[in-house]
Amino acid sequence: MWGPNQSSWLMALLQVDTASGQSMYFLPMTLEWGDSDEEQIRAIGAATLARVRQQSQVGVLADAFSDEAFCRAMVESIGAGSVMACAHGKLCFIQTSAFARLAGDAIAKLPLVRSKFLSSNTVVMLGDSLFLKGYRNLRSGVNPEFELGRFLTEVARFANCVPVAGAIEYIADDGTSTCLALLQGYVANQGDGWTNTLDYLERYFGSQLAATAEPPADVHGAYLSLVHTLGTRTAELHKALATRTGDPAFDPETLAPGEFDGWKQRVHDDALATLALLEQHLTRFPPAALKNANILLEQRHRLLARIESCDMPAGPYLKTRYHGDYHLGQVLVSNNDFIIIDFEGEPARSM
Repeated sequence: MWGPNQSSWLMALLQVDTASGQSMYFLPMTLEWGDSDEEQIRAIGAATLARVRQQSQVGVLADAFSDEAFCRAMVESIGAGSVMACAHGKLCFIQTSAFARLAGDAIAKLPLVRSKFLSSNTVVMLGDSLFLKGYRNLRSGVNPEFELGRFLTEVARFANCVPVAGAIEYIADDGTSTCLALLQGYVANQGDGWTNTLDYLERYFGSQLAATAEPPADVHGAYLSLVHTLGTRTAELHKALATRTGDPAFDPETLAPGEFDGWKQRVHDDALATLALLEQHLTRFPPAALKNANILLEQRHRLLARIESCDMPAGPYLKTRYHGDYHLGQVLVSNNDFIIIDFEGEPARSM
């Protein structure tokens, strides 16, 4: 159980065993009785897990992220740097040097809004200031989103990422850490780069359907300018991640002999696995997609030969940290600029 003052919530970590392996999930729970505030009961809604009874009292057991008091208490405890002993370990509420600037001094007054977008995590926004992300499917060890975000916020001071204000970690008795939640600054935006690009293409092709003349040579000028900005921000990100600070987790390292060949083998194996999966599902494709799939499969040997031909001149070379799952869906368009987000890495890959 955890909670400041007179409030308390059950911070449950659930171990799930299936045929494919073992997983751990974070499910904090709140208990709301029938005499609770009506607005609070309505807010819980779909987050209800079970109905409960204690003698004549009736209530509901629900996901605590639906409880406004729980979300505020999480943020306030991060700001206080609280540490609480719990079963087989402790809960650590960690603030970064950016917390005070991002949170301000009116956390209790910030309106809470829960994200309606489908996600593997739970997201709660506190006004236009903070963004609380609760992880559900947990992975023990260093959390790359917290580690990289904190480095970019506090050390490299990279302005074009979402700043990190703090995190909540469960530290087991054996020292293993598991990140339960991440607190970031909220950045106003106009959607991600992928959605923005699709919208742009839809508008462009729509305008050309009724056009009677050839478009001007610079018809894509504004969009290309935005792409140029994205290229610049991408270069700046990698420069920031290559900053030497004496921290072995981030300082560039010399590429070891045979390491490049190992990377090339992984790409080769991934390509084989992807082509095999494509071949396995050919019967599910409609005619147009089936034609394209067969064209790709016919190029199998050419693709693998291209991978095999990749080589590097004699070094030395340096390797640095990087995003881990970088694509247009991982950048937010904000005032004709870009904010880079989601440093969790590719979910299907191990840390």
